[in-house]
Amino acid sequence: MNIHARIPAAGRPGNTRLYDDFVGPAGAPIHRWLPSFVRDDAAWKACLAAPASVAVAVVDQMRAYNESLGVCSSVCERLTGLGTGAVRTVVTGQQPGVMGGPLMSVYKAAAAVAVAARIEAVSGQACVPVFWLGADDDDFNEIRELSVLARDGSRVDVAVEAAAFRPGLRVGDIPATAVRSLWSAVAPVLPEGAFRDHMSAVADAAGDFADAAARALVA
Repeated sequence: MNIHARIPAAGRPGNTRLYDDFVGPAGAPIHRWLPSFVRDDAAWKACLAAPASVAVAVVDQMRAYNESLGVCSSVCERLTGLGTGAVRTVVTGQQPGVMGGPLMSVYKAAAAVAVAARIEAVSGQACVPVFWLGADDDDFNEIRELSVLARDGSRVDVAVEAAAFRPGLRVGDIPATAVRSLWSAVAPVLPEGAFRDHMSAVADAAGDFADAAARALVA
């Protein structure tokens, strides 16, 4: 392969300073600061000293939706504190994928839970992890596939039918029937047990593609 030109990531129009620092040389201050911040209790406390809150209307919607997903009541109650700044949050996210999306989504959610616990330990202040689903994404080809391991160890690949999507549609609004169709195709080859039961219940209860992803992550 011959490389005729390189387009640098840093310095492009629209870049923030934080982005330019992150994609810059390995010796840039952010690359020294990030690892030390994780271990520096003083740095955590300095960040948490700044006031922060979320619009009450947004918090009310978050709480209502999480309650409908069956999120435990103690977490839902904590969400109310986001409106006053009494509770902090760690936010991560990903566009919705079939039945929760790739394992990367689960890893992101677990990381947010761990960081929230760390903040509570360091600051003594309540902190809730939040997973934001980018349901307004429109990259259908990126989210339509599902790969699972069957009972015999073989890989089974399925995909949402092209007819379920049209240009201009948000992927989150893809009908839940498309999710249920895929799950019906792979469920029989999966090992029996709690996981399959949870995911079958998710598919049955889903209102649309994004709702299925949210329910799968909660389950």
